Amino acid sequence: MKSIKELNNILKQLSTDKTELEKVELSIADNIGKQLNIVKAYKEKLQSEINAQIKFKSIIAKEMKAYGKEEKKADKLESQGYKERNLGYKLLEKIDKAAKDLGVNPTSIKGYKELQKASDNLDIATSYVSDVKVWRNFK
Repeated sequence: MKSIKELNNILKQLSTDKTELEKVELSIADNIGKQLNIVKAYKEKLQSEINAQIKFKSIIAKEMKAYGKEEKKADKLESQGYKERNLGYKLLEKIDKAAKDLGVNPTSIKGYKELQKASDNLDIATSYVSDVKVWRNFK
């Protein structure tokens, strides 16, 4: 059988072990609490960013839809612009040929210079439509 002194030492050791165990448990509980707060805060930050991204995506989708309509309109105008420009140049060629056959300077014909300048300006404007189409610059 153990002596009283040995039993007191055992009880003292158990008491110390229990205190140490309580300190460890308290430390773990503190760590859990701190990490829980960090995790919750980070989750809130992520949720805020997710909401911002969803809003931004919605704005972009709306703008892309509007741009698609504008691009179709621009494509149609561009196509028609080239067609009208070509018709203007063809008419100028016919006038040049007829004037040459008649021995007349084509620029002396009323409206010739204006049609030539207008056709050139239409060519520049039509080319510019292709250059400014935004989406094509991002592809």
